Amino acid sequence: GLPASSAFVVMIIAAIFSHITRLICLKKYYPIYDHTTYIKSFVFPALLITTIVSALAYGMHIYIENEMICFFAVVLTSVVATVLLSVFWGLSSDEQLYLKQNLIKIIKRKTL
Repeated sequence: GLPASSAFVVMIIAAIFSHITRLICLKKYYPIYDHTTYIKSFVFPALLITTIVSALAYGMHIYIENEMICFFAVVLTSVVATVLLSVFWGLSSDEQLYLKQNLIKIIKRKTL
């Protein structure tokens, strides 16, 4: 069969092509859709966050020798970094406000 790393690369390429196809169809059926706004507001922040978190995880993987500690450190750091960067950098100010309001509602419900 196909090596796992090759299958992974093929899957990523297929996902990219299918995403591009959906964007083209979206523009065709929804004329007010703007590719530039989408790239600036979603694609660029997502790629930047992915690059930062990947570099952080790779750096930890290189410097931590114990496999078990490395695994848990990489998983924990990746999750926390992804969430924090996504909330503070990947969301618009309106989305951040919506998230904050809903979190406050949930916290108030739990404390009552």
